[in-house]
Amino acid sequence: MSYRLVPGILSKIQHTMDELGVRPAEASATPLAAAKKKDRVYMTPVITKRGATVWFKSTLQDWAWVRSTIREEIRIQKLFTAYQKARRPSFDSPTYLASHDDRHGHVWLLRKYWQALYAGDMVEDFGFSDQFFRRISPATMVRALADVRAMTPFVRRRFDLTTHHLDWYMTDWQYYRKTFWRPLVQGHRLNSGWTNAQVDGLEAWLLEQRQFLAQRAATFTHGDFYPNNIMIQPSSRRPLVLFDWELSHLNLPTFDSTMAYLQAWRRPAWQKEFQRLTIRELGDTATTNKAWQITTLSLATRLGAFAWHRLTNYLPERYPTLPKRHVPTLRAMYGRMMRELSALSKEVFS
Repeated sequence: MSYRLVPGILSKIQHTMDELGVRPAEASATPLAAAKKKDRVYMTPVITKRGATVWFKSTLQDWAWVRSTIREEIRIQKLFTAYQKARRPSFDSPTYLASHDDRHGHVWLLRKYWQALYAGDMVEDFGFSDQFFRRISPATMVRALADVRAMTPFVRRRFDLTTHHLDWYMTDWQYYRKTFWRPLVQGHRLNSGWTNAQVDGLEAWLLEQRQFLAQRAATFTHGDFYPNNIMIQPSSRRPLVLFDWELSHLNLPTFDSTMAYLQAWRRPAWQKEFQRLTIRELGDTATTNKAWQITTLSLATRLGAFAWHRLTNYLPERYPTLPKRHVPTLRAMYGRMMRELSALSKEVFS
């Protein structure tokens, strides 16, 4: 898909910021700079006339999906403000301030800006950071994700959400089958023994889960639980701040938890305790086990492919060349994801 800006978007963003009386906190963080990088959205901290810092986000790329994700984030941010007053969850989320949709491609959101530590990133840490592990216990994360799931009835009473049934899982799987599994099994040096037959078997097993997903994929899910969408504020009674809800949807109750588990790949002990507490909270049943297997197949494939793509420069149009200093970290991450997938394969076919 070729990159194209929303017609007139640069002037529209500037006009909006002028009307709001805000300016980028960093002079170089302009809409034009974001467009030159081919960013999908323009987002940056901005300074108000009173000197306060808030967060501004706007569409940039002319793509219906980008517009829909920001609209979804606006809906969830508004909803969370109401939910927080009613239920007092154990996590925090930036307060909604203002938004507008001109129905011609320009959708923007203004929300509270948090100054806290990120839980990690996918650029340097490639998962949760050491600071995260020092400050956030498995029990704290389990409690926060239980509170996200608890939002399900509150959200569903107010509007419809996209549901990730088998079709979504298969679309995701086929993308990685083409860009990861297929080149991997064709004799690549990083292949630890995977064969087409094994990959075919996992795909066939996933196809068998249509009814299970139709019945069980009904839980409100953040949907983008990467460490750069999580902040930590250890001195607060709500130590986790969750934001960027634009990909929220209904899914298996294990989806966000599996992503958190995998992002903790550096700390097996943390992972083990987190998984134990999560399964205890969800109920140690065959249903929970199968849901964990499905989301592990999806997300470990995604993260394993990410590491492989970076290590091999397989998608140069998507990812920059990997600095040599990151090679050991990504090799370790790749190895952990492939071991998760190997264990899963043995489990489902035992």
